[in-house]
Amino acid sequence: MDIDGEDLFRLFQMADQDQSGEIVAEEFIEEMYRMKNADPRTATKFVKEIVTRLDTRTTTIEAFLGGVQTKFDQYESALERGFIDLKKDVAATLRQSRQVHICQQLEERQRTLEAALDQAACQALEAALNAAAESARRLVNAAVLAGKNGQRPQSPNSQRCEVHQSPQTSSAGASRECSTSSRSAADDMQSLPQPVKAVCVTGSTESVRSHWRGGLVAAATPALDPGICYSSV
Repeated sequence: MDIDGEDLFRLFQMADQDQSGEIVAEEFIEEMYRMKNADPRTATKFVKEIVTRLDTRTTTIEAFLGGVQTKFDQYESALERGFIDLKKDVAATLRQSRQVHICQQLEERQRTLEAALDQAACQALEAALNAAAESARRLVNAAVLAGKNGQRPQSPNSQRCEVHQSPQTSSAGASRECSTSSRSAADDMQSLPQPVKAVCVTGSTESVRSHWRGGLVAAATPALDPGICYSSV
């Protein structure tokens, strides 16, 4: 005879003597012994059918577990690759952050250096302009004072003449040699640097406006009115 699921269900009910819904090994073995003593052929078929179904179920479970293991291995590999990529990204981010920090420090130092150079250049330019204004003011002061006295202004290097008389000549034949390096105040004014165009008086300080088209300097003096620019053009 063939054994089907209904037969196995009845066998299960027969083995479950305590009707707990579960069959323990002792109950199953006792029922198989009783069946073997009563009908050995039927008991043998039941055992073969149970073993076959258990083998099929075991094969199915093993295949399912193999698929689960494969998926687990794939997930593990993906997780490992993701972790490696994450480490690379973190390392690249740290390197980029350090590079950005270094670039920011270099830019800040460059700005500081440029500011220091600009300040030094401004101070040097201011000192040069103040020196030019001071020189021009001294010359104009001398010119103004000489004009008030009705005299031709003389520079500190005014003309100097020396009289030389040789023993063979008389005093009437004395030669007169004059220094060729004599300069007047007006000549000194003409020799001022040409880029200086005008001087503006603004009270206690003077600001010099420079133009490269040339021109004579008219310097501000304490006697001139503050707030007015004097120029030779």
